[in-house]
Amino acid sequence: MYFVIRYHQFKDEWKAKKAPGEKSHKNLRWNVRGKMLQCDVFEKPQRNYVPNNYVVPTEKKRQALRWEVRSNLARV
Repeated sequence: MYFVIRYHQFKDEWKAKKAPGEKSHKNLRWNVRGKMLQCDVFEKPQRNYVPNNYVVPTEKKRQALRWEVRSNLARV
């Protein structure tokens, strides 16, 4: 239990006082993010709409196929 209390004491001190040479990178990150949002590199080119003429096989008319199958079966 003593070690847990001691850990939290150190953790609070480390949070309050940074070690020499350590700096918060929060401002740097926000500046980089702002620069990236201003860049035009991320714009997508516009695409031309191409209609899809695919017909699902279950929606196709199968009357000719049915007639061929029936006539072939009748011959056998």
